[in-house]
Amino acid sequence: MKFINVLLLMCVSISFNIFGEDCSKNEHVKSVFKIAMPFFGASGILQSKICNDSTFAKEKRDFFFDKILTPGMIEDYEEGKYPERCAFVITKGLYSFEENAKLKNFPPNACKEARSLLEKWAR
Repeated sequence: MKFINVLLLMCVSISFNIFGEDCSKNEHVKSVFKIAMPFFGASGILQSKICNDSTFAKEKRDFFFDKILTPGMIEDYEEGKYPERCAFVITKGLYSFEENAKLKNFPPNACKEARSLLEKWAR
């Protein structure tokens, strides 16, 4: 899947400067961020001008955030895996990633693949 490769490249190339010093070195924070980035990237792609599918994208992103990501971050914090402020840093970073994806130019087939990814993970 070419779309997934592009998203993964974006994930790898994004700078971890968005993290606070204590968050950037935490492996649990990096792991959560890397897992959620493709989902937020797909949401951004669907909200872009080329796809123009914002309603669906936001609905699926909100489901993922509310039902999957947030409970996991609360559990991680309660288990002492990272400081509470790192959950806010993760959230801010993911939404920034989504905003950046909205501005990128992707081929038209990226819309279908992004939609497929969101449908698969946010039912």
